This record gives sequence, structure tokens and C-alpha cells, in this order.
Amino acid sequence: MTIQRISANAIAALKDALTAAFWFKRDLYNYAKAAVGGEPTFLSGIDWTSPEQYKRDSVNLFVDRLVREQDVHQELLLALPSLRRLISAEWRGWAKRDRVPN
Repeated sequence: MTIQRISANAIAALKDALTAAFWFKRDLYNYAKAAVGGEPTFLSGIDWTSPEQYKRDSVNLFVDRLVREQDVHQELLLALPSLRRLISAEWRGWAKRDRVPN
């Protein structure tokens, strides 16, 4: 079975959403830890709480790891906040463009 790849636009929107949804990096880390459950390897090596590391950089590393292996971990990616809605909205946008005459 072929798995459809998640679009780059949806991945960028997910990164923005995760960065904006959590004011404190500790809360973001706790969310990410809960999201991966039995897959702690996605969190290792990311300095989630250091004042030297920007929140956006931590999110980028985390999401990029999931995307790199999305054939195996696509369900986890889709379980992150709003990604299913972002993909759905993207498809609706394509459908509207396809119906609009040139």
C-alpha cells in the first residue's frame, strides 16, 4: 500500500501551529512527549528547555524527524494538532481552484 506524502505546506503550517500554541517551552516539551508516547527517540537530542535554543528550532527538529520517517510514523504526524484539518483545508482549496474557470 502506498502512503500519500504530507504536503510541505501542511508541514510548515504544523510547525507554525506548534510554535504558536505553546508559550512556554516546557509545556511544548510535555505535549511532544505525550504525543510520541512510546517513541521517545524523536525527543532525544533536542534541547527543549535551554535558553540558548529557540522554541521554533526545537519544533523544526521534532517535526522534521517525523517527516523524514513519515512512511512509518504518518499516523503520529496526523495525530498532531490540526494537521488533518490543515490537509482537509488544503484539499478544499485545490477543489475550489479546479472549479474556477480561467
